[in-house]
Amino acid sequence: GSCALWVSAAEIFTTDVRTTGHSAVYAAGRIGGFLCPYVVKSNTPLQTIAWVVLAIAAVATSTVACLPETKGVALGTAVQKINNETKVENGATETGQSGVEDEIERLVV
Repeated sequence: GSCALWVSAAEIFTTDVRTTGHSAVYAAGRIGGFLCPYVVKSNTPLQTIAWVVLAIAAVATSTVACLPETKGVALGTAVQKINNETKVENGATETGQSGVEDEIERLVV
């Protein structure tokens, strides 16, 4: 799951979202690396630990399997394309934004 996520993330997410996500995952991995010796040394059976790790890997793999197809889509624009399609389905305005987003944009500008 992890390798597929690294490859897919570059095609799906913009740089700012991708770097934030990778940083969060890196931090979680470091925390897991710190806690691992304590969990293994505890009285928890190794078979239970193995099943938990397998379950986490299965969730990660199924999450990656749900990512959108990126064939023929420009790098970093797959999520924007999905968001624009969703906005149109939900009654967005001609600019591709919902009425709330138009109002926020009007107030900011």
